[in-house]
Amino acid sequence: MKENMKKSLVSIFIITIMVSSVIGFIFSRSSGESETFEYKGISFQRDEFKWGTEIEDKRYEFDYLPQQVEHINISKGLDLDAFQVDMTSEEDSLFPEEIAYSEYTLASSLKKRSDTYTRIGFTANNTYGLPVIDCTSATENVPVIYFKDANNTKISIEKNCIIAVSEDSEGFIKIKDRLLYEILDIMN
Repeated sequence: MKENMKKSLVSIFIITIMVSSVIGFIFSRSSGESETFEYKGISFQRDEFKWGTEIEDKRYEFDYLPQQVEHINISKGLDLDAFQVDMTSEEDSLFPEEIAYSEYTLASSLKKRSDTYTRIGFTANNTYGLPVIDCTSATENVPVIYFKDANNTKISIEKNCIIAVSEDSEGFIKIKDRLLYEILDIMN
């Protein structure tokens, strides 16, 4: 009898802890106010991992706020209002994951904003069978964004090629956000 009583008390104790944990988790998630930030009249809300805003009833997400990337200068002449945008990098880049993430996020945002088709490639023949894309293939109708390793972080424009260079992984993510802020006319 004492054995059953002990087991029952332990079971009740464990159930109470589990139920309390679930209730605590639910209330901590729903009662916490979301973090917000405003930039030039545009409100940004923070979810668990990203900053987001609504523009023309479409939600866009960013890793960095505008003031965290405004130090990255963009040469005059950025125009990505094209039917197609090509993106490229070197296959042996030191930061392939960050470049791929930046390309994917920009492609998704361009598609959402103006139904722009994007094509991803590398600057030379590659083991993935992706197209060879470099700045020589950039045109007014099909501009190229070239992500390249360098010893600084900046964005320059040569003819119809946007050259986005960074010295570290974080720089490519910041460049992606800086380009997206420019494309959406949040920063210009």
